[in-house]
Amino acid sequence: MKNFAKFLLFVLLISAGISLLYDYRLKHGELRFSSKRAAENYTLASDPSVDSKQIASLEALNRERRALVKSILPSVVAVKTSKKIGIRRDYGLDPFEFFFGNRQRR
Repeated sequence: MKNFAKFLLFVLLISAGISLLYDYRLKHGELRFSSKRAAENYTLASDPSVDSKQIASLEALNRERRALVKSILPSVVAVKTSKKIGIRRDYGLDPFEFFFGNRQRR
């Protein structure tokens, strides 16, 4: 409990020090917060950035990709196998056997 109180005192002192330093720098002009922001200027594009010919070719490419995926998708196969192998330990005491007994003898 004594160490926890020391830690809280340390955190309190560090926090007070940082607050005092911040206030000092703010009052003496070293920290400046501008309340006035410059207005951002935006200009609209006069021409579209994508050509209509490119859109047609991209659509054709997308159709070809869809056809390719549809033809390949049924051929993808995933196979997973597993097999349990029982191993009898001949050395030392088996913890499972100690708590639950030997179920293989039944």
